[in-house]
Amino acid sequence: LVYEPNKLNPLIFLMHLIEKNERGLLKVGTKKSYEKILGAIDTYIDFFEYNGIIIGPNSKLLEFISVLLSKNFFKFLSWLNPKIFFIIKKIN
Repeated sequence: LVYEPNKLNPLIFLMHLIEKNERGLLKVGTKKSYEKILGAIDTYIDFFEYNGIIIGPNSKLLEFISVLLSKNFFKFLSWLNPKIFFIIKKIN
């Protein structure tokens, strides 16, 4: 199970651009980049989704935005969620 920041989210991208210790995300942070890394070690992404769960201080506004982006009507905007979640499996 992998749970990482989503660099497609403009605020996450900006935060990682500004914070020197977090710039490693700029090299990954997308499904395509993780597929490339995982392919090199004989694994693949079995399940992938953009996720709105934010670990940290509670915020009713962030929770509302996350729930809104998860609704069917707004699924096309799910890539704006702050996190990506995926399950990795080993290639047999």
